[in-house]
Amino acid sequence: MSRTLLDPLGRLVALPTWPPQRIISLCPSITETLFALGAGDRVMGRTQWCIHPQPEIETVPTVGGTKKVNLRRVRELQPDLIICEKEENTREMVEALAPIAPTYVTNVESIEDAHSMLRQLGELLDVAPQATALSDAIQSTWAYTPTRATRVAYLIWREPW
Repeated sequence: MSRTLLDPLGRLVALPTWPPQRIISLCPSITETLFALGAGDRVMGRTQWCIHPQPEIETVPTVGGTKKVNLRRVRELQPDLIICEKEENTREMVEALAPIAPTYVTNVESIEDAHSMLRQLGELLDVAPQATALSDAIQSTWAYTPTRATRVAYLIWREPW
C-alpha cells in the first residue's frame, strides 16, 4: 500500500511503502519519540546525538550528525522513510536526502506544534492510537502545571554555553 502526505513545510511526501518499515531519524527528540510510539524496531539509522532510549538505541547504526550526514551510509541502509526536523537539519541536507528516500520534515515551534507532530507521526507510521495516547498523557500532565506565564531559557550546547 502507498500513501502521500504533506509534511508541515507543505512538501508532498510520497510513501511507496506504507506504513514505512525502514526509518532513518535525524533528530534526537524524534528518534526517542519513535521508540515511545512503539516504532523503535523500525528505526534503521540515527544521528550520533540520538542517544535515547537506552539501551535500545545502541544497536541502531549512526549515519552522522544533525548538520552533516553520511549520504553513502544512508543509501546503504535502504530506508523507506527519512525523518528530519526543520530546526535541527539543514535545507541542503534534506534536499540531498530526498532522492534517496521519502523525506518528511517536522517543524515544532510551540507546544501545540509538538502535539500536532505526535499526531502526524502517528498517521505517518500507522500508530495513531499510540500517538493520541501519548499526546493526551502529556496534555494531562501539563494540566497540573501553574497557569501563570513562566520565562524559560533552554540551553543546548555546552561549549560555549
